[in-house]
Amino acid sequence: MNLKKLSFPLIIGLVSAQKINLVGELYLGEIIAVAYVIFNITRLQLSKVERSFVIFALIWACAQLVSDIFNRTELTDALKGIFAPLVFITTFIFLINYIRNKPERLPFLLLGFVLGGLVRLLIFPTPYFLYNPWKWGLGSSLLGLYIIYFSFLAKKKNNIILFMVLMLFFAVSLYFDGRSMAVFPLISALMYIKFHTNKVSSFSTRLSGKFSGLKILLIVLPVLFVVNAAASAFFSSPMVLSNFSSAAAAKYRAQASGAYGILFGGRSEILVSGQAFLDKPLLGHGSWAKDKSGYLDAHSILRYQLGYSSLREDGQYEDFDSESLIPAHSYLMGAFVWAGLFGGLFWIIVLNNVIKVFIKNINFLPFYFYAGVINFIWAVFFSPFGASGRWGSVIFLAAFFSYIDYLNSHRN
Repeated sequence: MNLKKLSFPLIIGLVSAQKINLVGELYLGEIIAVAYVIFNITRLQLSKVERSFVIFALIWACAQLVSDIFNRTELTDALKGIFAPLVFITTFIFLINYIRNKPERLPFLLLGFVLGGLVRLLIFPTPYFLYNPWKWGLGSSLLGLYIIYFSFLAKKKNNIILFMVLMLFFAVSLYFDGRSMAVFPLISALMYIKFHTNKVSSFSTRLSGKFSGLKILLIVLPVLFVVNAAASAFFSSPMVLSNFSSAAAAKYRAQASGAYGILFGGRSEILVSGQAFLDKPLLGHGSWAKDKSGYLDAHSILRYQLGYSSLREDGQYEDFDSESLIPAHSYLMGAFVWAGLFGGLFWIIVLNNVIKVFIKNINFLPFYFYAGVINFIWAVFFSPFGASGRWGSVIFLAAFFSYIDYLNSHRN
């Protein structure tokens, strides 16, 4: 291994993970990507699936443009909304080509991204990071470094040590109010231990092929129901809550006591964003869609009726949100609400391909991709598509499809 040559991807990752503010938040890596694609346009290589991502990203951007014209969106908001899919797909093209040319770059590039993000937070901390460093950067950075080391650099992979490390991470993250970041790595580890065999299993054979997405859905829905019920009971227990900080305990108790359990309590925006999409399914409400039809009030009333919040002394609901945007805490619903049907199609196409390819190759993938797929699926349905989400997701997608290409080339 030529460490001198591999130090360059590490530096690229460190630099790329820094942010600047140009109309909206941009990573230096996104600017590098745009320059790279412009100057190497004739040498870029994309598979059939990757080209389809480009096509649907362009459709999304065009749909957003039409929506913003129709809704008379402010220019600065429109620019951020229209360029989001264009920057995303350009960064994807850059990373795919950069990694694919020399696959050994991948772990060092990933390490650079994680270390660069951590350095940025320590030097320029966000208000969220100052309030809860573990949940808003420190925990995920430390976890990322360990996962990259275990997946790509460790000579011997001890699954027992992996599970013990993640159990410790689970306990610390729960204490600091990071439920999803606590639970998802453990689920990923259980899947990895079960399915990583270096030979094709009956599981991947049965679930791959046609209707793989529907097959997965039929498995996931009942599992989610059971997990939601168990988690709601767990986080309603005074004995359990006594082990958490007072703020985390209060939040867990409120979300677990609602009519539909803790999962819905944490992501109830989907009902409101679903209604907003149905109100304007083709054109959407425009970039950074302002609430002009009472969706925020409807969301607050709904949470109160379902037992997830209460009335304050001033007559407002306990979780009243003074923000003026239509609530859409989801990549998918955000695109549907902002740009209409042709915006959300991009995420449906990408998600479908990620699940199909993951199931087909599940027995051969490093642990990094088990954790990445679960986080990506969650983000598509339950996370906002801001700068951090855009950056983290494009890194995962580029790494994933580059590694799949590497696997396929070594099978032939």
